[in-house]
Amino acid sequence: MPNSWFQFKYFRVEQDQCAMKVNTDSVLLGAIVPVENIKTAVDLGSGTGLLSLMLAQRGKIRVHAIEQDKDAALQCAYNFMKSPWPHLLESMWADVHGCRKIFENQFDLAICNPPYFENQLESVTENRNNARHGNAANSIQNWFETAFQITNEQGKAAFILPYSELENWSKKAKEIGWNVSEIIQVKPNINKPHKRAILLLQKSQTNLITKEITIETDLRGEYTAEFQELVKDFYL
Repeated sequence: MPNSWFQFKYFRVEQDQCAMKVNTDSVLLGAIVPVENIKTAVDLGSGTGLLSLMLAQRGKIRVHAIEQDKDAALQCAYNFMKSPWPHLLESMWADVHGCRKIFENQFDLAICNPPYFENQLESVTENRNNARHGNAANSIQNWFETAFQITNEQGKAAFILPYSELENWSKKAKEIGWNVSEIIQVKPNINKPHKRAILLLQKSQTNLITKEITIETDLRGEYTAEFQELVKDFYL
């Protein structure tokens, strides 16, 4: 795979300045989430705007990105301005969960790569800690509740989470009122167990579909054909 593989379309990465900008979890989520009949979306905890850009590229969707870290929100706004879709994208610096009333019942889709590394070692960088570990105010239940409140009657949501928490998170989502429509189990490579899961939710009744995707072959940095096909439109 050529080095240009790591340059995201419309979202150039300078590793020494913005290591949090592009990660496999978000790329996978943004590429997999269904966008058919989706006209408006909200990117909860948007960081610097990766998921929002992917939605705009895939479906010409109007996306409202909400991020509580000021620097990330400013970088997000800049990335939107430099993209081909500034008319579709809006960055907002605000507390995600504090916006429930403002945006109640407004969006077709809520998408989120939430902070879930709660039991792992913390980073020396405060901003990265906030994004990865979260706190009591950023519990997964809050993310599910916020997504539920700000989506419309036919609303949908997409989350990526640790595979080990799949059963617990699915239960919490159902308690709030979500129906689980699809679970995509993610293996980092063909020789390792599932590490992530993508949880697709909707308010209307649905039958559960379960799928699987593997990111790498048995060689580090060698991506499977299915993964390359999935994300080919997003990398240079």
